[in-house]
Amino acid sequence: MAKVFMSNKAGRFQSVKNIFLILLATNIVALGVALLLKAGMGTDPLTVLQDGLHVKLHITVGEAALLYNASVLFMAFLLAREKLGLGSAIFSLSFGPFIDMYFNTVALIPLHGIPCLILGLIIMCFGSSFVISLNFGMSGLDALLLTLQDEKGVRYAILRTISDALCTIAGWFMGGTVGWGTLLVILLSGFLIDNFRKIPFKKYISQESIL
Repeated sequence: MAKVFMSNKAGRFQSVKNIFLILLATNIVALGVALLLKAGMGTDPLTVLQDGLHVKLHITVGEAALLYNASVLFMAFLLAREKLGLGSAIFSLSFGPFIDMYFNTVALIPLHGIPCLILGLIIMCFGSSFVISLNFGMSGLDALLLTLQDEKGVRYAILRTISDALCTIAGWFMGGTVGWGTLLVILLSGFLIDNFRKIPFKKYISQESIL
C-alpha cells in the first residue's frame, strides 16, 4: 500500500513538473517571437502567417496565434496523434497570450535591430527544441513535420524550411509583415532547432508522454 501511495505521489509530482516545464518552454518561444517583432526587420514565418491573419480578420496577434495553433493542432490530431500530449494543448492555448504579454514587455528592453533579431531567433529556436525534447506533447506543426520525417526520411530542418517558406508566402498575401530578417529565419530556424535538440534535455526531464 505504501509503495502504491509513493508511486502515485511520484506520478503526480512528475505531471506537475512536466506542466511547469512546458509552460516555461512556451514562455521562451513567445519571448523569442516578441523580440523578433521588436527588431522590426521581419519576423519568423509563423508569425508572418499569424500577422496576416491578424490583418485580414482584424484580431490581435495573440488571438491569431491561438487560431493558428488550434487549427494546426486539429490537423496533427488527425495525422500525427502519437506525437501529441497534454503539452500540445497547453502550448497551443497559452502561446498566443504569452506573445501579447511579452510584446509589451520587450518594449522596455534597450535592444534594437540586428542584435534584437539574432537574440530573438536564438531564443525562439532554443524554446522550440525544448518543447520537442520534453516528450510531453509538442506543437501541432512540429508533430506533423516529425511524423513526415519518420515516414519519408526527410530531415526535420529541410521540412521546416519548406514549411516556413509556405507560411511566409501565405502570410504575406494576407498582409503580414515580411523583411529580410524573415528570410534569415527561414534559412536558419530549422537547422538551429535540429542542433539545439542535441542538448541532453532528457537527463533532466521525464520521457513519458501523456497521450
